[in-house]
Amino acid sequence: MTKLSQWEAFMVETLRAKGLQDDVLLDALANGDTRPLEAVSDAFDFSDLVDAFKEDRERITASIREEYQVKFLTKPGVTRLLKLRFGLRLGESYEETEAGVINVPLSTEQVESFQTLLSSNWTLRLSSDGHYDIVQISLV
Repeated sequence: MTKLSQWEAFMVETLRAKGLQDDVLLDALANGDTRPLEAVSDAFDFSDLVDAFKEDRERITASIREEYQVKFLTKPGVTRLLKLRFGLRLGESYEETEAGVINVPLSTEQVESFQTLLSSNWTLRLSSDGHYDIVQISLV
């Protein structure tokens, strides 16, 4: 399984959420051209993603074409990725606790996708009401 930094994941998922196709993203990265990316979103300096691609083309390509895991994910990172991937908003779709987020309404397919993405400091578990909780676990 390939890994992305939280920042790289935010860039990729922001572009996907705004409708950019993976092939267009990979072409832009291969050409070192951030303009197609900036046309979709001005939220990032996508030269960071271009640099990561130049440094490790295989890792970035595999992460975009297949599933990836975030190396280390913060609680704000979890909420941001839930919004980008599934349109779920904190306070509207689910709640925050000290340990993580609860009552997240995910389908089976979404659970599989998000479980893969979560870094090892998080776990996703089914609650008694059929929703999911994403809780931080202690790293030993």
